[in-house]
Amino acid sequence: MMKLCIGMKLKAVSVHGDYVEGEVLSIYQRTFVIVSTKDAKRYLVRLDTLSEDLYTQDVPA
Repeated sequence: MMKLCIGMKLKAVSVHGDYVEGEVLSIYQRTFVIVSTKDAKRYLVRLDTLSEDLYTQDVPA
């Protein structure tokens, strides 16, 4: 099971198909919001599209 926490840095594909690298802003039941480090925009991402190879930092235990 993957762990996701607010402030975690990762790469993801938004619900609109945009590739985003940034930090997790908020987490909901089946989605989360990521803030892009490139343009500071917010993107909605589905949790089921994540995989462990997209994390850009270590996952806290």
